[in-house]
Amino acid sequence: MPDLRFEAETPLFRGEGASRIDGLQFLVGYSHGGEAFRKWVVIMRHAGQPIAHIWSYTAPADRFDAFRPVAEAMLESWAIEDRQ
Repeated sequence: MPDLRFEAETPLFRGEGASRIDGLQFLVGYSHGGEAFRKWVVIMRHAGQPIAHIWSYTAPADRFDAFRPVAEAMLESWAIEDRQ
């Protein structure tokens, strides 16, 4: 896909101490059907388990920033609990 553009990649941490979960987030730009899109992807590794939790937000590029606060609020409500 020649128009795929990685715009940013940064580490991400949730929780503290023994309940801390490590992950990363990145932004990607691409076009589909002639329209430009942006995607924000968050990947969190479940501590001690071979599990990855993946969350993403995708919107047309011209509306991505306008609706990003809604996506941020949704991400902040995301709870990953250890149910051993």
